[in-house]
Amino acid sequence: TDQKVAEVALEETENRFRNLFQGSPDAIFVEDFDGKVLDVNPDACELHEMPRHQLVGTNVIDLVPPEMRTNINNDFMDVVSNQGHAIIESFSYTSSGKAIPVEIRASKVDFSGEDVVLLHVRDISERKRAELALRESEEKYRTIIENIEEGYYETDVDGVFTFVNDALINILQYPVDTLMQMSHRDYMDEDAAS
Repeated sequence: TDQKVAEVALEETENRFRNLFQGSPDAIFVEDFDGKVLDVNPDACELHEMPRHQLVGTNVIDLVPPEMRTNINNDFMDVVSNQGHAIIESFSYTSSGKAIPVEIRASKVDFSGEDVVLLHVRDISERKRAELALRESEEKYRTIIENIEEGYYETDVDGVFTFVNDALINILQYPVDTLMQMSHRDYMDEDAAS
């Protein structure tokens, strides 16, 4: 009876972890420290547009663009081996050759008595598009601010300049290096500054 209870408990635990593995929204790879893929979840297959039997047994580094392989293979795996975990941004190839920006979180885990690497690979295409849109918007804003004829500045919470446009430099007649160490209190009269 005790053995049966233990077997049922073990089976429930295995099912619970299998469900977590299969249902994760990230692509998950289990690999050995030589990079050989031991197991993948369905999202890994979807990310790379490959069936499970094609991914298992391959070297995970083959799914990374050639120009990034050396850094990931050496530096990244050394960090995982020594510190137990690491995070990196990279690209993953699909079977059709499309490069997808990804964030890779790696952890060293015990898998049936041996150390393996658990990779959580997340497609960050949307985040990269949002970052690009934000950069473009900031550049557009910055171009407008730098080219207006009115003096414009930004300060930190202490009132020290963090940005000044060329018009303000011309109006105040201070060198930019000096101006960037000043606050509005340094060039305004006391009543106007407060």
